[in-house]
Amino acid sequence: MPDYPPEVYRKAAEAIERELMSGRDYGTHMDSDEALATAALDAVAGELGQFAASKIIAHMEEHGPGPDVKLPARMALARRMRRMHFETAARVAARAFLTEADLLKIAAEAISRGDFMICSGPEVPEAGDD
Repeated sequence: MPDYPPEVYRKAAEAIERELMSGRDYGTHMDSDEALATAALDAVAGELGQFAASKIIAHMEEHGPGPDVKLPARMALARRMRRMHFETAARVAARAFLTEADLLKIAAEAISRGDFMICSGPEVPEAGDD
């Protein structure tokens, strides 16, 4: 079993407790386990994605030449491409459990912090500006 960060266990347990305290009757309902599991997984979705992403990056760093190793140009390009593929996999993993609403919330938070770039490309003409 993976060694999840303590925060993941705490957040999942809190979500289960909130669900149990919600007043719903889980005495004999068949869907009670599913509801509790859903509450726990929804609460830790982002952390699970980050956990998977960190494992992917750790694997990349452990099983490849480090950035301080001098390589011929052809091999240096291969290292950059390998790193790019691993980083892409990590980004996909980090977002794997998030909903579209989660991603929009993350984007809004990034914009409010100023973590974005403005394109200085040509203006897109509006319809009728021909």
